[in-house]
Amino acid sequence: MVGRAMMYASRSMLPVAKPPPMDGYMNLQLLFNDPIIHVEQPSGIHDGPAALWVVTTECEHAVVRRDRQIEVFAQPFWFGCRRLFALDPTNVIPIAALNHTLARLTHTRIPQVRRSLLLEGQHYVLLDHLPGIAPRSFAYQPRDLIADLGRTVAELHSRYFYYYGDALGRRRFAMPTFYPRLIGTAEALIGRFYQNDPMLHAELDQMRALTSQLPEIETATYIMADMAPAQFLCAGIHLAAIHDTEAYVLGPRELDFIMLEYLLDAAGARAFAESYCQFHRIPPLTAIRPLYRFFLQLLGFGRWVSPAAHTPQPLFDAWSH
Repeated sequence: MVGRAMMYASRSMLPVAKPPPMDGYMNLQLLFNDPIIHVEQPSGIHDGPAALWVVTTECEHAVVRRDRQIEVFAQPFWFGCRRLFALDPTNVIPIAALNHTLARLTHTRIPQVRRSLLLEGQHYVLLDHLPGIAPRSFAYQPRDLIADLGRTVAELHSRYFYYYGDALGRRRFAMPTFYPRLIGTAEALIGRFYQNDPMLHAELDQMRALTSQLPEIETATYIMADMAPAQFLCAGIHLAAIHDTEAYVLGPRELDFIMLEYLLDAAGARAFAESYCQFHRIPPLTAIRPLYRFFLQLLGFGRWVSPAAHTPQPLFDAWSH
């Protein structure tokens, strides 16, 4: 989720340090043949769905993720993603298969799982630590970086499915049920998190009526439900990696574009679209935009990426067909 993952540039010389006492630290050593000399737990991930450490030994520099048995579904974002897409980010085991699958579709690097371990009923996975720095924003970035982003999203959109659900297809739902399921999820989110907001109740009725006028969604693809700069790494003026994949799901690709309209400026949207359109056409967004923005609002998406809570511009309409 946005803000939970912090980046770490490639190390040069790391001092031998006594690791700080951390939740689950004693089990980390069992993942490594060499003694651990440094452990860092990134700030900003304590409320996330998985525990995470950056670990350095004499021979390895890696990221370790572990199942976390906390009520992440008390947060609107994870509650909504589980309700709509059957996403369970507290289980780290699927990361290996998911990252392997995504890496086969794109030139952009995605960390692979080196090994895993089950200890005391909890799963640990050790992933590649990729070099790079997370951009603070996608606005006002070099054109090449945003063009790389457009190519990466297009490559991941190259796989089509006639169902939606979790990214590995373990829980899947027929495409004709997407709008009813989204409205049901919105209703559940309002009832659980926003029940005292009459404006949202009224808007829900409008969105329910809108779905009867929308064209059917025929296919789903890999989309990042928590699209944000913090999920990526850049190196210079180029995109280097996707380091956080826990919120990938199978869903309509239009949702990726609606999220990107919160993140890009006009020049970035142009660079993204020109790159993306070398692979695919951008789908029509005008009719679907109100519904998806409403749903993203319920998930809290606008508050993560836009502290000023501005209404994003319809940046992709000039390229959509």
